[in-house]
Amino acid sequence: ASTTYLSPGTYTVTLTIANGSSTSFVSKTAFITVHDTPSVNFSGNPLSGCPGTTVNFTNSSTAGASGGTNAYTWYFGVPPSSTLTNPSFQYNATGTYNVTLQATNSWGCIASKTKPGYVAISTKPTANFTGSPTSACSPPLNVNFSGTASGGVPPYTYTWDFGSPPAAGTGQTPPAHTYTGWPQNYDVKLVITDNNGCKDSMLKPAYIKLIKVDADFTAPGSVCIGTPVTFNNTTIPAPTSASWDLGPAGTTTVISPTVTFYTAGTFTIRLISNYLGCLDTQYK
Repeated sequence: ASTTYLSPGTYTVTLTIANGSSTSFVSKTAFITVHDTPSVNFSGNPLSGCPGTTVNFTNSSTAGASGGTNAYTWYFGVPPSSTLTNPSFQYNATGTYNVTLQATNSWGCIASKTKPGYVAISTKPTANFTGSPTSACSPPLNVNFSGTASGGVPPYTYTWDFGSPPAAGTGQTPPAHTYTGWPQNYDVKLVITDNNGCKDSMLKPAYIKLIKVDADFTAPGSVCIGTPVTFNNTTIPAPTSASWDLGPAGTTTVISPTVTFYTAGTFTIRLISNYLGCLDTQYK
């Protein structure tokens, strides 16, 4: 024979045997003990946010009558799980997550509770920007910036760090910013915040350049006729192009040329170095 006990408690079991008009029985007092299952519940805070949000979970479960203590396993809708009593979990991806808490009391009785769609993580925006112009050969340089945002939930707010005083600015197209330090490069950063408070940022290192070119070169002070000689371009910053006038050895646009003189004499050498459209000339 078999039976299912649906309620916790201690049960006496009696076996009765009938044989015609005679019966006999045996009874065992408190023979079966049915233990209570845990009572499972929990809460979390916050239950919504942006990627990177950490949710703190509070366990309000009980072990059940005479259940002793519980062991817990949490499932957050994305790995890994946790066996802490009151865990915290960071959600890094957009989505809606079911959360399940399973409790096992000291009698081995198991119960669980699932809260569907309990945590909601919003899509964050994507930030980008452009500026024009982004370089100049002397100050001042007035740059017009324009920010763009996509994803997330509009409307958006725009917060700028221009890298030079006054560093802060707001708005999708803030007033032109003036750069005066020379020579110097400037980092520019834009932070986008959407209507849910989710943020994204774009940093462009050395995006703004106030350029000062110092043209220079080295070469032997004297050489023999017919001997190759190298003119080493030591311009700062390293040039993107160059133009040389090497006297009787001709002209070239090689950055650091090697040429041969076939005429005796003393000659003036001219170097024009170019870096991003900024020029400087050196005569020797």
